[in-house]
Amino acid sequence: MDSYLNIKICDFGWCAEDINAKRTTFCGTYEYMAPEMLFKAEYDYKVDIWALGVLLYEMLHGFAPFKGKCAAEVQ
Repeated sequence: MDSYLNIKICDFGWCAEDINAKRTTFCGTYEYMAPEMLFKAEYDYKVDIWALGVLLYEMLHGFAPFKGKCAAEVQ
């Protein structure tokens, strides 16, 4: 957090140079995956925005909005 209260969160584990490219990689934690990933459809950078929303929800409430040990349980 900087002096203006701007928060910066990053995870470069699966970053790519072309943010407009469609991907089909199935990776990550089920609770943070966007529906496109769970249904094994093509996706783009917008799944990161979904994951950020889940993270912010968890930070505010103390628990994730979706729970499950596998993709079938999260859906």
